[in-house]
Amino acid sequence: MRTFLLLASGLFLLGAAPLQNLHAAHIIGGEITYKCLGFTRNDPGSNSRRYLFTLKIYRDCLAPGSNFDSTPGNFPASVTLYRSSQTNRPMVHYLSAPKVTKIQPDPGNACVDVPQNVCVEQGVFELELDLPILSESYILSYQRCCRNNTITNIVNPERSGATYTIELTAEAQSSCTNSPVFRFFPSIALCAGTPFTINHSGADAEGDSLTYELCPSLLGGGENGLLPHGANGVAPDPDLPPPYAPVVYQMPTFSSAQPLGATAAFRLDPATGIMTGAPQQLGQFVVGVCMSEYRNGQLLSRVIRDFQFNITRCERNVVADIQEDSLSADGQFLVQSCGATMVTLINQSVKRELIQDFRWEFDVPGGILTSTQWDGMLAFPAPGAYTGRLLLNPGTLCADTANVEVRILPPVKADFTITGDTCSDQPLQFVNRTDTGGQPVKNYSWNFGDGSPQVSASDPSYQYAKAGTWTVKLNVSTADGCTGQAEKTLNVYPLPSSLSIQASPAFGCTPAVITFTNSNLGPFRSSYQLKWDFGNGETAGQENPVYTFRQAGQFPVSLKLSTPGGPAAPANLPAPLNIQEGVLARFAFTPEKPESANPTVTFQDLSANAQSWNWDFGGLGQSADPNPLFTFPPAGTFTVRLIASTDALCKDTFEQTIVIDPTLKAYWPTIFSPNNDGINDLFKPEGGLFGVETFQFTVYSRWGNPVFQTQDPQEGWNGKFQNTGNELPGGVYFYRAIVKDAEGKTGIKEGTITLIR
Repeated sequence: MRTFLLLASGLFLLGAAPLQNLHAAHIIGGEITYKCLGFTRNDPGSNSRRYLFTLKIYRDCLAPGSNFDSTPGNFPASVTLYRSSQTNRPMVHYLSAPKVTKIQPDPGNACVDVPQNVCVEQGVFELELDLPILSESYILSYQRCCRNNTITNIVNPERSGATYTIELTAEAQSSCTNSPVFRFFPSIALCAGTPFTINHSGADAEGDSLTYELCPSLLGGGENGLLPHGANGVAPDPDLPPPYAPVVYQMPTFSSAQPLGATAAFRLDPATGIMTGAPQQLGQFVVGVCMSEYRNGQLLSRVIRDFQFNITRCERNVVADIQEDSLSADGQFLVQSCGATMVTLINQSVKRELIQDFRWEFDVPGGILTSTQWDGMLAFPAPGAYTGRLLLNPGTLCADTANVEVRILPPVKADFTITGDTCSDQPLQFVNRTDTGGQPVKNYSWNFGDGSPQVSASDPSYQYAKAGTWTVKLNVSTADGCTGQAEKTLNVYPLPSSLSIQASPAFGCTPAVITFTNSNLGPFRSSYQLKWDFGNGETAGQENPVYTFRQAGQFPVSLKLSTPGGPAAPANLPAPLNIQEGVLARFAFTPEKPESANPTVTFQDLSANAQSWNWDFGGLGQSADPNPLFTFPPAGTFTVRLIASTDALCKDTFEQTIVIDPTLKAYWPTIFSPNNDGINDLFKPEGGLFGVETFQFTVYSRWGNPVFQTQDPQEGWNGKFQNTGNELPGGVYFYRAIVKDAEGKTGIKEGTITLIR
């Protein structure tokens, strides 16, 4: 299918990314010109002239940006006037709403349809200024951001604004010269692919000499929408002074001299302003044209036109087109037939209602092969290459021709053989037997039918990962695009070369948990059906099952394996699995809550089937008696473990925890007489402090002063100050004891004691 290209000035984009309304994405070009109206107030003595400046802005009516400036909802259009020396403050002038006209597309050919999404408007702003005649230039500028982000030939187009500017030179001021003006707007819709011509010539009121050149478009404005009138704002106010930087082209493909790329044959005649070319690449392209005015070799003014071309697809009303296998670089349709000399050429030409005459012609040995059918059915004499054409409306304005080449090639007869044993787990060999009639093979594609990636080798070796019935397909294509296919059905049901099973552990006691494993299943394990027989009437289908034997005995365990192709020989354990009657360890003890005062515990064996005993009393001692006694420390928590065994080495373990609470049942006297008669000479707790971890005992005078302290529960108070000082007088004293047992429990005892002298 052939396609045509449309070259259009403007942003005629479908699906272009929307920009904020603050950005002037709708602007597609512009230029500034001026006209000298004479002396200010017609007074030669004023040394001032009045000028009419005209700013032409072109916008895409369908672009996502806003309308022209100085229209409702948009920024005021402003221009800024500078002197070339920039010794004065910039003068900002605000422009009234523009005069808007729509540019009508005219392709100049009744057989070309202009796309419906082409819409361009011209906005003309005018400004009259009185300017003193100076020996330096004035520069008038208008800046706006930003260009469309889909522009092809410049760097960061979405960040690149535009500057439209003109210089009013001292020579032009002195002679009251008008700038030249472009006579034509660039054609809106032009078909590319064939040479195009655009008239960029200008007119000059004084008849001065004009020259034309491609020049860089200028940058201006920034991306700041929060401060739109700042130096980096989208609409600077004032506009920034010269010099202005050029846009940055995507080098080396594009430049100001080749804005459409080197392949476009783009040229601007410097004497006539006629632009020609034949662009091939789709996209949007910024183009700058400078028109310079000279008088007696002296430059008077230069008008810079900045605009954008859009190269896109378009349709002609009458286009010769056929269904092709490929399209050559020069537009020739290539149709290929593999083996058949009778070829039907499908006519896809448009528009059918405008095609009054059509004819197929092919050059064959001895003459011309013709057909007047819409879809040409032609019988070529033999394999070979034949050139011809499809002629539409020959000799008329809407004529078109499609050049065609038909190639008749030998057929591709695909075939292959398979060697190898499909009942083994070894790779199979696939041997290609394809006959291409002498044409070189471009590609082999093997599909083995099991979902694996295709293989491109000529004679591949392949091992299936699972068993099944598979359809093997071979696709062969030649360098000329002819193809052939062969397929064969293959039954792959391999069995492992050997099979063995193991049990772990190899001996057990009820309840015995045994893990069974197998070996040598190979790569086809997912295709096998497994059946384990545990020798007791129970079975399993897992690859490596775990089974619990709950009864003692001899169990001949086996594994049977089968595939859709049949069963394999069963695998058995070397000897029946020996499962002995297990033992259940249990015990009881008395007392259930032993105390510190008597920490001896009696243990009673309650095990089933036990023949030997191994007691461990929390690491404090051991015993082999069935019913032992053991005396524990007066306080603590102890784990007692019993390992009960049989003569067949079956074992079971049972544990219980014994807690001995420390007993804090001490007797505290209320009277003592330290007279060394051996009776009641010391004040201290009597008995019951078993398992004490810490002990703090303090005696206070009745005024609250400590008179005795100790941390030893066996040390008592003898009635002296700290037991070594002076004897204290008789009377009532207070005491306080803080006791922490081995379990971390704290107890407090407070009371009074009467000292008798």
